[in-house]
Amino acid sequence: MYNNTPELVLELTEAKAQALHWGLSNRILEEELQFRYAYLISRTRDFTGVMMGDLYRMYEARPSDDLLTMICQLLMRERRVSPEDVKWYRLGIEHNLKITVLYENYIYALEETPDMVLPNRVLLYFSYNNQLNATKKAFRQAYFAMEHDCSHVLIDAVKGLDIPAEQHSIIHGDALSYLIGAASIAAKVKRDTYMCQMAEKYPEYGFERNKGYGTAAHYAAIRAHGPCPIHRPSFLKKMH
Repeated sequence: MYNNTPELVLELTEAKAQALHWGLSNRILEEELQFRYAYLISRTRDFTGVMMGDLYRMYEARPSDDLLTMICQLLMRERRVSPEDVKWYRLGIEHNLKITVLYENYIYALEETPDMVLPNRVLLYFSYNNQLNATKKAFRQAYFAMEHDCSHVLIDAVKGLDIPAEQHSIIHGDALSYLIGAASIAAKVKRDTYMCQMAEKYPEYGFERNKGYGTAAHYAAIRAHGPCPIHRPSFLKKMH
């Protein structure tokens, strides 16, 4: 019945989930009903390992970016970071899925899974913020804080660092170099995490939402409460 009227499957009750799983296992679900089943799995709050396995099976039988998006979103929702989960994140990145947090979860997974690491070539990346001397100082501090020797560094735009390593400065490096791009994502994840921590200390500025960027609400909060100790003078100048 469901094959003929997939639009009638509006929710995924336990009975319907069992029926659809049975139909998928016995290869009798039509493509439209399979996609309906996948969609409902992605929307349920109580999905099971069996449902996840069904999503994998559907993708392997008929790969599509829509199914891959559902899989990645479910894994991220559950904060899954096993090597098997990382494979799906990587596949999503290779397919250029338009999910910003996918890249961030991939970096988190690399950090938390010991046998999944970034390529060995060391890279340094700090956001270029027009404070060149401060940026160079940060690069230097980061270089000497490393616990192992590094003879080559890839750098996004900045040149002439006072470090004992061969430097490769690349304009628009985050777009042209996979390594610099990955490092920029890692830096963003760390920065966003820090801003959420600061939101607990300074709740009036909404750092958990604006992540420190100059939104209208952020500027309004500064006008109402004044700047806090972590506001940079250069940031405050933009208000005038």
